Amino acid sequence: MERDNTMVITETTKVLYKDGLFFQSLGLDYPYVEVYRNLRSKAWSIRNPKTGRVILHTEKIYLQDCKLTVQPAGRQRVLDTGQKNVHAFIKGTIDFTTMTHQNSFWIGEFSEHPAKIQQVYYSPYLWDSFVTECFNCGDITEQVFEAQRICLGYDGKVWMRKEITNV
Repeated sequence: MERDNTMVITETTKVLYKDGLFFQSLGLDYPYVEVYRNLRSKAWSIRNPKTGRVILHTEKIYLQDCKLTVQPAGRQRVLDTGQKNVHAFIKGTIDFTTMTHQNSFWIGEFSEHPAKIQQVYYSPYLWDSFVTECFNCGDITEQVFEAQRICLGYDGKVWMRKEITNV
């Protein structure tokens, strides 16, 4: 079977995931990864957080228990030289449950409670962290450092599920 650059979740992959073999074959102990947008290939690069090596590419991926990281020195290098480098990424655990259920979790969540889903943005020229729109004012001002669930989409957009608690 020929491998392409897209992670495809199949029944076989789910079984491999259950046994831990899928991640062992990629050099991972568990599905905790770092993901960033590869601007050349227009895909998401998934790398091993221990080694920093890219283990595969995908067009779309779901993560849970996420930390959104911007490395200040890398951002400053972009500002000084004008050349882009990998300095912003999202760390999290691959969410196979969402990936194998036809995105029903995200689609249902968005249609029933649109305030819980927000687009996440980052530009080294504008912000020193990932940001999202303020619920009340619509300005892109709220810094984001953690998220329960994130969808990194085909179009390069990042969507975050934000838990809203009743006050």
